[in-house]
Amino acid sequence: MDRSEAVIIAVRRQDRQEALAGLRVDGDKVVVNVMAGVGNDDLRRTLATDAPLVRAVPLPAVRERRSVTVTWPSHPVVNSLFAHLGGVLPASDEATFDVFSALAGTLTTHYAYLATLTSWAPATASPPTTRTATCAASSRESVAP
Repeated sequence: MDRSEAVIIAVRRQDRQEALAGLRVDGDKVVVNVMAGVGNDDLRRTLATDAPLVRAVPLPAVRERRSVTVTWPSHPVVNSLFAHLGGVLPASDEATFDVFSALAGTLTTHYAYLATLTSWAPATASPPTTRTATCAASSRESVAP
């Protein structure tokens, strides 16, 4: 951490006290808080730091540099980081950031739902029989122009 400009805090909310115990961040660093549901005031108390804190909501596509990351408050170091990872959208205030954060949370649930469906379907469906395949082919032919 000594030579870094930014420190990214990315632990599960319920693990933060144990994971961050004893961690000290100097005031010349910027802390990027990507923990869902943990505000900067809470994190500042945990870290006992005066360093600038920025909340961010990177989505899974950020790993492919195809996702805009919402941040708050705006900070040039954090903006530069996420600009290189697909783009950055600094929220105008914390309430706006919270709206984007809630929307991002629904995407995670949606991806989990799709993963469940894609694993359920092949395991549940039986391979088409000759009769089913023949009926399907006949149906397609009967509606063909």
